[in-house]
Amino acid sequence: MKNGMRLLLLALGILSLASAQNGDPFTVCDSASTAPRFYPGCFVRIFEDDGSGRRLALFAPENAKLQSRMIRADRESTLVIDVSKALDSASGDVGLNRVYIRAVLKKGDSTKQIPVIGYSEIGEAEESKPAQTAFDFQTFANVAGKLTNLYFTTEDLITAAFNTKAEDCIKVLRENERPSAKDLEACPTNDKEALGRFMKRFRLVAPEAQILSGFFASGQNRGVTAELASKVFEIDIESLEAIAKQVEDARVLLDSNKITADARNELEGSVLIRVMKIYGDLGGLTSQVGHLANQFSRREVPKTTCPDAQRHYSHIRLKQLEIAKSIKNEFGRACLFEIELPRYLAELRKYLVEGTINLPKNDLAAGDVITLTVETKGKDPKGPGSKAEWQIRVVNTSWKAGVDGSLLFIRRLGVDERNPSLKPVRFSPFPGFTLGATYFGQRRRSVVVERTKEVDAAAYYSNLPIQESFGDRLGRVLQPGLGVNVTLMSFQQSRDFSLGNSQFASTTGASVEIGTGPVLSLFGNRLTVTYGWNLNQPEKRTYWGLGFGFVNLGKDIAGFFKKN
Repeated sequence: MKNGMRLLLLALGILSLASAQNGDPFTVCDSASTAPRFYPGCFVRIFEDDGSGRRLALFAPENAKLQSRMIRADRESTLVIDVSKALDSASGDVGLNRVYIRAVLKKGDSTKQIPVIGYSEIGEAEESKPAQTAFDFQTFANVAGKLTNLYFTTEDLITAAFNTKAEDCIKVLRENERPSAKDLEACPTNDKEALGRFMKRFRLVAPEAQILSGFFASGQNRGVTAELASKVFEIDIESLEAIAKQVEDARVLLDSNKITADARNELEGSVLIRVMKIYGDLGGLTSQVGHLANQFSRREVPKTTCPDAQRHYSHIRLKQLEIAKSIKNEFGRACLFEIELPRYLAELRKYLVEGTINLPKNDLAAGDVITLTVETKGKDPKGPGSKAEWQIRVVNTSWKAGVDGSLLFIRRLGVDERNPSLKPVRFSPFPGFTLGATYFGQRRRSVVVERTKEVDAAAYYSNLPIQESFGDRLGRVLQPGLGVNVTLMSFQQSRDFSLGNSQFASTTGASVEIGTGPVLSLFGNRLTVTYGWNLNQPEKRTYWGLGFGFVNLGKDIAGFFKKN
């Protein structure tokens, strides 16, 4: 029975592994690979700029080998936080408004906030950063959807107002960018019956009209949204905002009792003219929708025009299109959104900035830890949001040069202990310093090379090779070093230096001798060996010595006990 149960569990394990290999999601980001990304862990990429003109990818959500939230960075490099993946058209529409990036440094037992240039700087409000302007926008589908809704709402109002003449009026407004007085005879705004029908319909669609006019009249939707609407949809959105505000003011006034009958008639006519103006301004956008809708009903849309929309509506049959006009209009809108989305995102990219953390400028040392937090929020900075967090440990990599204190146990060479004229030195401790360089190896890393605009972002990062050689691994373990050592010693009073108080006990400054020589080290200066010469001795001046990095070893031991 037990063997049968084991076989069953083994079979289930194999099946689950096979299903995972067939593409089942492992993470939240995998399960929503084509959905809008609100969670920062799905769109943030973290790089290390090592000053060589290349970037090392430390975190990339597309690459299974680069998804660890515990990452390492060299203390002499600069961290780069890139959020542009949020605007990849392959990911769908954009679903965020504000991005906040913060960094907190843990140095020993103390913590403090450090600046992320472009996003959070000490003494400056986060909302005032230029980076927030870049994300202060509505989603593409929201802007485009509001525009098309506004168009069809205004068309509905014009149709209700002019009744049988509506088709001629709509044609004039669509085809003439600046219709003449003769052209506008097809739209008799002074017709009292037309005004009556218009106002009846206007009150019926008042809730929708209020939402739309409020959207375009809002100061929050100026800035980037206004510029994008102008560049992508070729609409003067500032005029549209002004008109929407006037329509809303007129609606409020018409619903009140503070207006005379003549003034009411004049205002109703003014509102109708404003609605016609909006409809005319939006004509270019919706004529494209109509053109695509008609092409779809005739099955004439090129395969490359909007493949996603065509795939989504491929099940629609011609008979259904004849029955439901709305279906082809839905396709027209979806197709247009797909066509214009890359242009919209391209415009937004111009406003994005990278967050950078200059590690040398913050005086970071190996062992320090930075907690990096990226948070996304909606329009209200005080509202709920979504956070992701990374732990970045500062380390040493490659060659690092510097001056370090040393403590060498020296043995004098060539001295016969039976010769009383020369005093032997048997591994006596002496202080000094070493000028040298240590090789700390390279981390397991990826290198971003030859990045071009033609490279698809997701595919590029998912296939990014991870580099690690035997030499890198060996270097990380051995951490070899070489340099020149200077040691303060005394061959006359060989036991004069006290380890207890790090001082010479009885030797005077005039009698301290200087020894120097090359030094080799292993394990990050934790073990050193030297061969040198005492410059103050006339004979038998050579010595060799061993050194132990008591300070580093002490830190290692303290760190071990602290973790455990």
